[in-house]
Amino acid sequence: MDELFDDLKILKFNLTWLLGYYDEDGTYRGGKGAAIYSSNKNFLGPVKKYFDIKNKILTVAKPTEDVDVLDSYTVKTKGLYSLQIGEYLFDSFMDSYRFSVKRKCPS
Repeated sequence: MDELFDDLKILKFNLTWLLGYYDEDGTYRGGKGAAIYSSNKNFLGPVKKYFDIKNKILTVAKPTEDVDVLDSYTVKTKGLYSLQIGEYLFDSFMDSYRFSVKRKCPS
């Protein structure tokens, strides 16, 4: 029973970590869940594996691709990758901590 409790504490911690990451580098997608972003594709791989996310890691912007910033200037990106998170996992991490960033919470 202690092992189960320890596993639940680790899961709760990891869901809270994912919520914190989403608060900083994620986007709510309505009733479809959410997406998280990173300039490091290799960072998203273990997240996908640990949470058993079936969606593919998508390339949003290729490395060295020109991107307009605030319609003022153009920069070359390091690359940008996204991972779509389904509704169930989204609801699970949103429930893990009630003080999430309000602008990222569904109304």
